Amino acid sequence: MYYPPSNEGAKPPILIFIYGGSFTRGDRVFPGPPPLDLVYKCVGAFFASRGLLTIIADYRLVPHIKYPQNVEDVRDALHFVAQHLGDAGDTNNIFIYGHSAGGTLVTSLVLHEPALVSAE
Repeated sequence: MYYPPSNEGAKPPILIFIYGGSFTRGDRVFPGPPPLDLVYKCVGAFFASRGLLTIIADYRLVPHIKYPQNVEDVRDALHFVAQHLGDAGDTNNIFIYGHSAGGTLVTSLVLHEPALVSAE
């Protein structure tokens, strides 16, 4: 999690960022040699510096899964944030944003109704 500067008791809005990687690679930490190791750290720090509590969520990768399992991972991250981060951020004000494959997963979550239903 990337925390925004203190806002005198007001809970910040929450951003969940879903990274790209062609569905086959990626990690919220984006391991690699410098400067590549800073990619997602910079994304988290950027949005936090603008007042958003930022979470970068992992999801399972192909070929070890099949659709919609990776969309369900994004759904589960959203549910987790909404249920458990109320002390840190405003769970009534959650944004979800994705880059590349992450954007496709976010769109699939919104448009594929079965993926929205939790498998409880």
